[in-house]
Amino acid sequence: MNKPVIGVTLFRRAKDKSDSKYGTINCNYVKAIVEAGGIPLLIPIVNQPQDIKYYLELIDGLLLSGGQDISPEFYNEKPIEELGEVDPDRDSWELNLFKEAYKKKLPVLGICRGMQLINVALGGSLYQDIYSQHDNSLLHTSINGESCAYHKVLIEAGSQLEEILCCLDSLYVNSYHHQALKTPGQKLKIVARSDEGIIEAIEAENSDQHFLVGVQWHPEDLAGVDDKSLSNNCFQQLFKALISSAKSGS
Repeated sequence: MNKPVIGVTLFRRAKDKSDSKYGTINCNYVKAIVEAGGIPLLIPIVNQPQDIKYYLELIDGLLLSGGQDISPEFYNEKPIEELGEVDPDRDSWELNLFKEAYKKKLPVLGICRGMQLINVALGGSLYQDIYSQHDNSLLHTSINGESCAYHKVLIEAGSQLEEILCCLDSLYVNSYHHQALKTPGQKLKIVARSDEGIIEAIEAENSDQHFLVGVQWHPEDLAGVDDKSLSNNCFQQLFKALISSAKSGS
């Protein structure tokens, strides 16, 4: 059986103060897909919406990666002072890419910014900065390394996510974000929250028909950690679920 091809979005970063930018990705995304049985295909930021159909013909599933803040112009808000770095070209490209993938019902996994992008694409909004806009926000930026699972999330009973994560009702995760979902998008349901109520995961309302999952944490950085306290690599199950859905075409 052929291995499913998973498109992985890149983000742009300048190495210095020059105008040159580089398409880049955390290699743990690639590793997690490979170890789950897929073939990663890196998708650059291309300001040619008409080319999206060609990329989608090449892939069986889509992983929307993390990165910069999403510009509030895409959910009809004005920027606040606490807004971080944005890349409107990337926002526009990935919003169009996701919308077309969604129409085709390709399996999609959104991670951190990727989950936020799914929400915006489906009509939802974001907290531009949880520390100034959400009461009693706990720290959501790890200070102890990428593979440090340090804050708790509560998983909705009976959700697809609970099934994927080996029927766990809670777990400790890592995260590196100051934006978060505020108003959920259409046809999405909230399936995990942090202790203070920040939305930590979403999935499609019709999850039995379409694999669409978003998580606010970074499972790619925890998937390879050999530690029983991390629930025996339950984080890798997210990538296995994406691969399985891509194989079945749902």
